[in-house]
Amino acid sequence: MSDPFFVPNGVQQLTNIIKCFIISVQGVNMGIIAEKFNLKICELKANFNTNKNVVHQGIKGGLNEAELILLIKDVIPSKYKIAKGIIENARGQQSNETDIIIFDDEILPPYIKNDVAFVPVEAVKYNFEVKSKLNASELNTTIDKFKNFRDIGGRSPTVLFAFSTDIKGDELVRYSKYDDGFYINPVISVLCISNKGYYYKDFIEYYLKDFLSVDKVIEKLHESDKSKLQIFDKDKVIINGVRYSDITFKIHRWIGLDVGGNHIELSLLSGISNTLSKNGLGSYLLDNDAVSPKILAESYEDMWGNISCRRFDKNGLNNKTINFTFDSNEQRSQVVFSISP
Repeated sequence: MSDPFFVPNGVQQLTNIIKCFIISVQGVNMGIIAEKFNLKICELKANFNTNKNVVHQGIKGGLNEAELILLIKDVIPSKYKIAKGIIENARGQQSNETDIIIFDDEILPPYIKNDVAFVPVEAVKYNFEVKSKLNASELNTTIDKFKNFRDIGGRSPTVLFAFSTDIKGDELVRYSKYDDGFYINPVISVLCISNKGYYYKDFIEYYLKDFLSVDKVIEKLHESDKSKLQIFDKDKVIINGVRYSDITFKIHRWIGLDVGGNHIELSLLSGISNTLSKNGLGSYLLDNDAVSPKILAESYEDMWGNISCRRFDKNGLNNKTINFTFDSNEQRSQVVFSISP
């Protein structure tokens, strides 16, 4: 006798898609484009749940990667291509096998054999590692792979996407413990955990003259008399061979959100589209009233590589006043940042 409570896999999958879609659109203002992508994300999640039944880990991972590739293809311009394979530089140095590569074959064409691509490093626009379930071991493996990518000349964004995770705690906190370059030069530049969190590293570069007047700098350096100061006029002040108006600094930030629903995947797709398109889909996909990213980590770096004011709060940083001073002697110059109490 058949089980009266048995639900065929196909029906269960369709049920999951409908439930996901209803939850994702409730109370959210969205147009047709956003609705279509929400439905695609629900299909992605339902297929992941179905793929859990696949015993072979390699086949299971390949299916999940293929589903994600189909979703990403819909947000990138046609000039870009997607493949899995190896990234190589002109010296023959190679990356590890890469789950998803977005590349521009107008820069340099790849060599493709039996669906495996060898992509020139200069053509790579995004490098993805995809995990069915993220844990500490998988995180460390991804860090090593992306370090190798950097070592062969890779400069494009690196994305770790996970369909699930083994912890309930904060994902960015865990990652910060494994990467020494977390604040300034992390090997993972985008961390995306489905149904949990989306985080990305960014920086903004500023001119010091817009925050610290040249008059104050001249006054301080005259008092110390330890730097090589040349004053032609206020618009041409040279300190240790560097024009003051050319001195810059960077504010490095980790920005993210911890939400459920489809906002995580929509944020990832928006970021990819906004990076690769002249006019990205971000404003079409995301409801700004429903999504409020926070600044989670921050650090300051001057143009000579001196770093200060590192801050990290998994709940979001409070606004603080940052003070700027400039210090220079014959050996070196430095922008000193401090946080007001």
